[in-house]
Amino acid sequence: MLSKNKIKYLSSLSEKKSRAENQAFLVEGEKMVYEALGSAFEVKSIYYTDKMRESIPATLSQKIEKIEITGNEASKISTQKTPQGLFAEVSIPEDFYSEDFSYKGQLTLALHDIQDPGNLGTIIRTADWFGVKQIICSKSTVDILNPKVLQSTMGAAFRVKLTYTPLIETIKDLKRRHENLPVFAAILEGTDVYRSDLPKEGILMMGNESKGLSEEIIALATHKITIPRFGNTETSSESLNVSVATAIILSELRRKTIEAP
Repeated sequence: MLSKNKIKYLSSLSEKKSRAENQAFLVEGEKMVYEALGSAFEVKSIYYTDKMRESIPATLSQKIEKIEITGNEASKISTQKTPQGLFAEVSIPEDFYSEDFSYKGQLTLALHDIQDPGNLGTIIRTADWFGVKQIICSKSTVDILNPKVLQSTMGAAFRVKLTYTPLIETIKDLKRRHENLPVFAAILEGTDVYRSDLPKEGILMMGNESKGLSEEIIALATHKITIPRFGNTETSSESLNVSVATAIILSELRRKTIEAP
C-alpha cells in the first residue's frame, strides 16, 4: 500500500516542475521499465501490481526498492487510460541536459519549437533508428521527460541525448567555432533533397508543426532542402507532419553515406 503523500508525489512526476524539484521521473509499462533498467540511468524504485509480479527481472539489483501496489493505486499514478501496472522511478542524471556535444563527424538534429509530445517522441525514436545520438532543442520545445513523449520514444529516450538551449544563438556560436559546419534547413522552398549532393555531417534543423522554421533561423542555413511533392499540387496536403519529414530526410542523408558497390 502506498501512502497518500507517496501517491501524490509519484503522480506529480508527470509535471515538469515536480521532475525538476525532485530530479526524478516516472516511466510505466513493461517495455519502458526494461529499457530504463538496461540503461545507464539510476532506477530508484519499482512499483508493480500483483499481475505484474512475474515481469520483474529475477536479477534486479538489491539497491532498487520493490513495492507492490494495488490496481487502484496504479491508476492514480499512471498517465495511461489502461495502465499495465508496472512503473519505475528513475533519477535524472546531473548532466542530463548538458550541452557537452561533439559536432565533428556527427549528424545532429536541431528542433525549433516542437510542441506535440507525440511528434517529439517519434522524432527521438527515429533518430535512434538512424544512429543520430544527439538533439538540440529550442527552450520552448516540449520536455523530453513529458510522459507522452517518453511513451512515444519506446525507450529511445534512454539512448539519444537531448539538450534545451537558445537555439538560434547556439547555432550561431557553433558556426563560429566549427568552420564550414553544414547546417541544413528543412523548408518548403528548398532544394530537392533527392537531387542534392549533401555532406555526411552537420546539423539538420526541423521546425514547428504549424509555423516551421523562423526566417532568422533559416538565415543560418548553409543548405536549404525540401522533400518534393509528387501528388497533385492542387489537391494534395500542404505539408508533411514534422516527424514524418524528419524520418524521410534522415533516411536520405543516411542513404548518401552508403558507398556504392
